[in-house]
Amino acid sequence: DEAKKMGVDIMALAGQRQRYGYFGFETGGYSLCYTVSDNNIRHCYGDVDCSDITLRQIGELQDAEVDRLLSLYEANPIHTIRKREEFVNQMSAWGRKCRIIYKSDELIGYVCGDFEEVVLKDDSCFPVALKAIFAADGKSCAVINVHPYQKSRIHLGYGNSRHLREHKRE
Repeated sequence: DEAKKMGVDIMALAGQRQRYGYFGFETGGYSLCYTVSDNNIRHCYGDVDCSDITLRQIGELQDAEVDRLLSLYEANPIHTIRKREEFVNQMSAWGRKCRIIYKSDELIGYVCGDFEEVVLKDDSCFPVALKAIFAADGKSCAVINVHPYQKSRIHLGYGNSRHLREHKRE
């Protein structure tokens, strides 16, 4: 009822979907779910250079950094309403580890949790960010959700088609 009063057109919830049915919510939409392994990273993104990527924990942020992160977030075609003063706390809610992603000292995005929320200035940076995060965390496997509007991430588990073809020829 509150959302309707605020003029909200759509709400997206995560968690136990069946529980939300009691409140009138219905299942809608879809997302793709990928299991990406260190082998995918090695084979598909082996030639991707991530040496200029730096990950920094979200702690005390400069105002300009908060503004930049919020503007990147709000640039997504589908996003929730997050007030600026609550933005950083919401990103790290439920004990999620959140990091800012820098490329050559330029803030290009952030990652929250275990790839639960990955927001980038330019989605073409996704492979390099993904490889850097795997390397920094020593990951062997991760589950990554991709929304339908994130078209450039659809081939996530394989790299882009150029990488896939190059790998198959080797």
